[in-house]
Amino acid sequence: MKTLNSFFVKISVVFLASIVALAALQVRIVFALVERQRDEVDQRANVMLAADMALEIEPYLQSGNAEAEIGSAIHFMMVLNPLIEIYLLGPDGTIRAFFADSAPAVATDRVDLEPVRHFLEGTSPFPIYGDDPRRPDRPSTFSVADLVNDAGYLYVILGSSLYETARSEIEDAYVRAALRRGVLVTLPFVAIVGLVAFFLLTVRLQRLTTVVRAFGSGSFDARAPTGSRDEVGTLARSFNTMADTIEANDTERRDLVANISHDIRTPLAAIRGYTETLLEKGAAVGPEERRRYLETTLGSIDAVSSLVDDLFELSRLEAPDHSLTVEEFSLAELCQDVVMQLSSLAGQKGVTLVLAEPDNLVHVHGDIKMIERVLSNLIDNAIRYAPQGTAVDVQIDRVPGFAGVSVGDGGPGIAPEHLHRVFDRFYTGDPSRSARRSGLGLAIARRIVELHGGSISVESEPAVRTVFSFKLPM
Repeated sequence: MKTLNSFFVKISVVFLASIVALAALQVRIVFALVERQRDEVDQRANVMLAADMALEIEPYLQSGNAEAEIGSAIHFMMVLNPLIEIYLLGPDGTIRAFFADSAPAVATDRVDLEPVRHFLEGTSPFPIYGDDPRRPDRPSTFSVADLVNDAGYLYVILGSSLYETARSEIEDAYVRAALRRGVLVTLPFVAIVGLVAFFLLTVRLQRLTTVVRAFGSGSFDARAPTGSRDEVGTLARSFNTMADTIEANDTERRDLVANISHDIRTPLAAIRGYTETLLEKGAAVGPEERRRYLETTLGSIDAVSSLVDDLFELSRLEAPDHSLTVEEFSLAELCQDVVMQLSSLAGQKGVTLVLAEPDNLVHVHGDIKMIERVLSNLIDNAIRYAPQGTAVDVQIDRVPGFAGVSVGDGGPGIAPEHLHRVFDRFYTGDPSRSARRSGLGLAIARRIVELHGGSISVESEPAVRTVFSFKLPM
């Protein structure tokens, strides 16, 4: 059921009000154009009216006969055309005589000669409107002619006040009739078509609203239909994209909680077990066994501490206000330092750590401590997965505008279906990597590289070779 606050009702009310307003405006515009057309036709048809009348009264003007004779002649003309008003104007536009039926008195003593000159010159398009001495606030069409001996002008108003009164009454009646017909015929038809169109559009919005509400209530699999390519369809596709992102983030959040719980539970269980053993056995535990228990407990504590440190570091790196300590440094020297630090670990694993001939001219801008963390993580991972007797090679690469490092190993590799997720937090879906502790190292490495405006990637051929590489702006 539609409520007064619904989008359909609001847009329908605005639509209906607009139709009524536009109908009234259209009627007014049409009547104004028709009136202007009629004025132009009248003025064109009577363009010589004043000149013909002037020829009739010029003999009286030349002979100096009295105004009564001029008035008699003009009266005869007005009998033939009772819808006009005739004025004798002086050279400056002053009204010298006025001939018309009984009507309102003349409200002004002169006529503006600018429209008169335009009429006589014939340079302005019709209709030309001039002063109406009886109605100064409403210009009227006219006809005008020069009088002999520069005596002035014969000025003829083509629509008398009687004519204008009758026309206004008839026009108002026609306007009302047109509005009634528009309301009774046109408006219902247009309104029905418009309301149907609005209903079809708002139904899609209502469906989208239903999907959004379902998603907000926890149905994360709810998706909007995206068949159309208009704005509503674009909105539906945008919502679906947002919903996919939220669902993925929710899945990642659940995985994160599960993995953190798993990673913490194991060392905590070890700590609890060895601590209870020491408490129960007390002095019965020999010095060597006690030391072994304590070393195992300390290792478990270190594992929990490392995990917490990684979580705090990733949270800090993902903060929007995180800043870098940027400086220029030699990428080759940093690689040499990290390789030297991890050579001992490589030797213990029976792996050869090789740094290709470095280019000492390669300098980058960045936070050297963070880039060292990325290098240490990639090389440490490669050493841990490289089979005994194989080599881990570190190489500095250069492409236009960027410098980077690639770390390759001959370990078990990563299956193709898992490559796109190896940088996700706590992702352990690849069986070949399941032996490692779930960690955040690669996620931290990716975030550090992204903060520097670079990129990180991985290529792998299972059972042959895996190469992690990243690049930074030079």
